Amino acid sequence: MNNMKTVASHIRAHGDSLSNTERRVADYILDNQQHVINMSMMEIANDVGVSDASVLRFVRSIGFKGFNDFKIALATSLYNPREAIFEKVDPVDDVETIARKVINSNIQLLKDTLAFSDFDQIEKSINEIKQAQRIYIFAVGTSSPMAARLYDRLFRLGYPATAITDTYHQLMQAAIITKGDLIIAVSQSGTPETLFQALLVAKEKGAKLIAITCNEASKIAKLAEVNISGVTEEVWSDISGSLVPIAALIDILYTCLEINDIEKASLNQHEMRSALGLLRR
Repeated sequence: MNNMKTVASHIRAHGDSLSNTERRVADYILDNQQHVINMSMMEIANDVGVSDASVLRFVRSIGFKGFNDFKIALATSLYNPREAIFEKVDPVDDVETIARKVINSNIQLLKDTLAFSDFDQIEKSINEIKQAQRIYIFAVGTSSPMAARLYDRLFRLGYPATAITDTYHQLMQAAIITKGDLIIAVSQSGTPETLFQALLVAKEKGAKLIAITCNEASKIAKLAEVNISGVTEEVWSDISGSLVPIAALIDILYTCLEINDIEKASLNQHEMRSALGLLRR
């Protein structure tokens, strides 16, 4: 395990792939970290109301070989204090308090995303984008704005990108895709079935797949040759996590690609500013 990664960041990174039972174990551990380092697996199981086998499955689901490895990592996390974890918004909170909690939560997500990032996967993504004949960005639902964000970044750098957020069009495009083409699937959860089916068709046609998710254990992440993962958290009951980590990952890709060919990027920006200047005349 990367020493920068806390147990909490591991739990948040795998949160969407946990079963309901494992989620109960996760919530208990996040709420009782200081006590858990001195507890046995059976004691945790009794407190949560699950079997000790369920606790072990949870530990393995978030990337640890066994319970002892998990406890060592948890103790290490606690001896390296970090920002307070995700404060819940209370109905009596005033605007300033809500603003502070929302911003602090997003800051923590970004820190955990940085700690959890696999920079080799990011580098592979950059190489795949540079080599692609055509780039298609697929996203559905609440992740759709992130497809538009990535399209805008790639468009500015002169890459042949298209964003597709309609499920029928995704499947149709996948059916006629060719080798040399690249699909970047942007999905916070990594679980939408329609998106997964379109990616399956595209992979059978020989397209390369990159997944940008907040769930590296999801089937879309596992299907892709390259996976870039952020960390998310269910902060409020009606909002599953935040798209801030996805936006940050997209900006990392953009910045790396821009630096990779700064002359071309500067020329494109100059030409675009000149063209937009026509509108001000």
